[in-house]
Amino acid sequence: MIIEAYTVLKLKEANFIDGDVWWTNNSPARIMVDNLTYEGHKFLDNIRDDKVWKDTKTILSKFSSVSLNFVSSVASDVISRLIQKQLGLN
Repeated sequence: MIIEAYTVLKLKEANFIDGDVWWTNNSPARIMVDNLTYEGHKFLDNIRDDKVWKDTKTILSKFSSVSLNFVSSVASDVISRLIQKQLGLN
């Protein structure tokens, strides 16, 4: 439960979710996630399409570790390239 509490706190700190963790005796007593923020929705929208997600994972597989913001940025770049290709701009 401590890992879940840490994850909620970090996602909140990164502005992906609204939520909180209440502690009792140095242990998480209650974890609550209220909703996704605009950034959280933007991230999910960026990776929703299967092709975008597949291409994003291919790019990210070249790195041993990446942040969630980097994942979102790469997915956004993948979408931009796909749009440019569709419009014949590349």
